[in-house]
Amino acid sequence: MDPENVNIRETCTDAVFERGRNYRDEGRIQRIERFGDVVTAAVRGSSLYGVTVELGENTVDARCTCPYEGAGECKHVVAVLLDVIADPPQDESERVERVIEDVSSDDLHAFVRDTLAENPDLREQFLARFGDGTKSVEAYRDEIEELFDQHTQHYPVVTEAIDFSHVFELAEQYRERERYRAAVTVYR
Repeated sequence: MDPENVNIRETCTDAVFERGRNYRDEGRIQRIERFGDVVTAAVRGSSLYGVTVELGENTVDARCTCPYEGAGECKHVVAVLLDVIADPPQDESERVERVIEDVSSDDLHAFVRDTLAENPDLREQFLARFGDGTKSVEAYRDEIEELFDQHTQHYPVVTEAIDFSHVFELAEQYRERERYRAAVTVYR
């Protein structure tokens, strides 16, 4: 997708757009990188927040680690989108592909193994995508229900009014889009 085709104002409220523009103008984007259609950034707010933007054919799928729960995207995402449009970061995917082609399979295997040993989150993502599937979706659902029941046994009135079907639908959408880590996060 051409980042210039993104209408950022449609992704957020007017107030959030202005705050996002101010964040960009104030230089709060600490790091921004692009790998194919995925842009990752770190934006300084009250804390340092991680922003991930996936540019699809006609869509923008953005996530931020901030606690924003309002309408549309947060100011951190807006700041990153504005920066991508103004000065698109260099795409590192072709460079990485060239290096991968030149690395022996043994060296690549050793690198992946060492990296997974040092990064539990990445290891979890790797196993979710390529693992033997020892834990099914149903097992995650059962585990969620059990944990929920344990934590809410003293407040049964509250649990009767909560419908988690939209959460499971969201997780299923992530799985269908092969975003396994996001799906696992939702199930957890």
